[in-house]
Amino acid sequence: MEHAHVEADWATAQAARERADGRFSPDGRFLAVSHDTRITLFDVAGGYQLGAPQVVTVGEAAEGNSMPPVVAFSTDSSVLHVLGGDGTLHELPVDPERVVPEVCRRAGRPLTPAEWQEHVGGEVPYVKTC
Repeated sequence: MEHAHVEADWATAQAARERADGRFSPDGRFLAVSHDTRITLFDVAGGYQLGAPQVVTVGEAAEGNSMPPVVAFSTDSSVLHVLGGDGTLHELPVDPERVVPEVCRRAGRPLTPAEWQEHVGGEVPYVKTC
């Protein structure tokens, strides 16, 4: 399997230097990097970060938490399972066929172009969904 160059913002890179862990999805499409209290997802083939890092540890556990979240992909690579430092288990869909309905359900409306930029990233052109 070929390795792709993946770009991240400076804050993500600095956090990764301090304490981070990464996992590739079984199909090789995604790389999930856990750092401090967040997860950052990358498109491996495209070589870019997918949206902003997602906070998965909240409350008192986030303060002084020395262990980054633990991540594992489902066998079909469609879901990222995340165990936060506060003990909360999160299931984050990563397959576009599962992400779009979830985004629509949570927002209750289509994303605005600004929300798309923040959550999906600028590498993927805006598409009105829902």
